[in-house]
Amino acid sequence: MLKIKQIHSVLLYFIIPALATGPFLSDLIVSITGLLFIIITFLEKNFKYYKSKFFIFFILFNFYLIINSLLSNNSLLSFESTLFYFRFTFFVLSIWYALENNSKFINIFTRVFIFTFFLVLVDAYIQYFFDYNILGYEYNSNRLSGIFGDEMVLGSYISRLLPLLFALMIATNFKASLYLGILLLVMSDVVIYLSGERVAFFNLLLSTFIIIMLVGRWKAVRSVAVLFSLIFIALISVTNQSVTDRMIFDTLNQLNQKTATQEAQNYKFRFFSIEHENGYFISLRMFKDNKLFGIGPKNFREECKREKYFIDYGCHTHPHNFYLQLLSETGIIGFIPFFFIFFFLSYKMVEHFLKKLFMKKIILNDYQVCIFACLYVTLFPIVPSGNIFNNWLSIIYYLPIGFLYYNFKNYDNH
Repeated sequence: MLKIKQIHSVLLYFIIPALATGPFLSDLIVSITGLLFIIITFLEKNFKYYKSKFFIFFILFNFYLIINSLLSNNSLLSFESTLFYFRFTFFVLSIWYALENNSKFINIFTRVFIFTFFLVLVDAYIQYFFDYNILGYEYNSNRLSGIFGDEMVLGSYISRLLPLLFALMIATNFKASLYLGILLLVMSDVVIYLSGERVAFFNLLLSTFIIIMLVGRWKAVRSVAVLFSLIFIALISVTNQSVTDRMIFDTLNQLNQKTATQEAQNYKFRFFSIEHENGYFISLRMFKDNKLFGIGPKNFREECKREKYFIDYGCHTHPHNFYLQLLSETGIIGFIPFFFIFFFLSYKMVEHFLKKLFMKKIILNDYQVCIFACLYVTLFPIVPSGNIFNNWLSIIYYLPIGFLYYNFKNYDNH
């Protein structure tokens, strides 16, 4: 039993490095740790995790997804996303279990996290300054990809995980290496900008705003890091025209882009690119025809080809919006739970801010605020997003939940 528990913890230590290698290894770790968790808890007859509200909620959601896939027009395609989606539920429980039963887990996990981030960041800077990273991937002058090569997800990886890293630095009292922490934050901020991923940069701004507004003792650390980051970003913007074009001028041009049929028409400013907006319109058409259950997970890519839904530039593998994908593919039943979670996060953060400001009362501790920021970035509705059923993204989406759930179950806010 002891060896199984040790293997379980060791595998979880390496989920952050595995995510840096792509979806295969990280998904393998999620599956194995989930299986080991089930074996361990049944051998120990420790069933409290299966009685939690989290487990009940997400298992019911998983059953709904499977039934939804079964009723869809392309069941086999849909089952690729839903049949084993429950593994992410057991992944969250695995993290909760490890935190509760291994006193060294959070410290080791944080150290591996920090070490991995430094390697990824240093590799990205090598690519920026020398045109190639340590693996030989070339810098294309306005999109920094680092260790991810042709997959332009460097900014997404860092921006989505950075609030969790900051939370773990708080939890492990990282003040002993305060300057190292600030350096890590500044390096991350700048690399996200250099990655040319505009959504990732927005996610960074959103999570940083939440953290600075809501944390207490650690406000100065993040604020100092932001100040240095802004200085370096300003210098880069002045000296590197290609990055500036990508982040600013290409964005403006995309928002004013016209299709061939619009050339002779009066044109209104658009909030998103043509590709994104038309994908949104298609998803809303699908939802209008399938309000309750949607068209089935992963079916957007097939249904958008049908004449009744097709719009030029709009047919993709998914709608590029978290909520519109839920509405179109899982219907109102699949949409409501996640919107409720977003509403709950918003309510708790506003409550925390107002009570902290006017009553000097703390609703959320600094650790919880950072993880709330991590989850809020995922659930924020009005920016383009990845595929909700993407394995690599799902791991990042679910990873903070285990840490947050354990904290709520075991500590108060002081």
